[in-house]
Amino acid sequence: MKVFTLTTSLEMTHPDQARLDLTPVLDLEIVPASRSDANTIRALYRTLAKAHLWTERTGWKAADFEMQIAKKRARIWLARLNGTPTGFLETYHYQDNRVQIIYLGILSEYRNLGIGKHLVSYVIDTVWKYRPRKIELCTRT
Repeated sequence: MKVFTLTTSLEMTHPDQARLDLTPVLDLEIVPASRSDANTIRALYRTLAKAHLWTERTGWKAADFEMQIAKKRARIWLARLNGTPTGFLETYHYQDNRVQIIYLGILSEYRNLGIGKHLVSYVIDTVWKYRPRKIELCTRT
């Protein structure tokens, strides 16, 4: 089976470039993932992988996600609504001082609630505190 994708690249070079109009989402919590969240991240990845045709980590075990979470340059944030994991966002900090959002996914039953906007906004605000030269996001259809 051949799958054709369109990749769109976006970049920010200054914190003022991202100002989202956010409607509050009650009981939404965004937290950095810890190694104890490895099974949760793995389950989210597998569910989202089916919907988005992600293949890179489908064979990963919880220990692989633990190692990813522990990496100094990788950061993963979990979004939880009323304590239930709804999605995650992962960034990678390159040696040339750029940050790339490499994974972003919200479970289908929680889409269109504003969770993704809050997750992206929170992470972008957090990442700018480390003074990268730019933040990149590549999306694929």
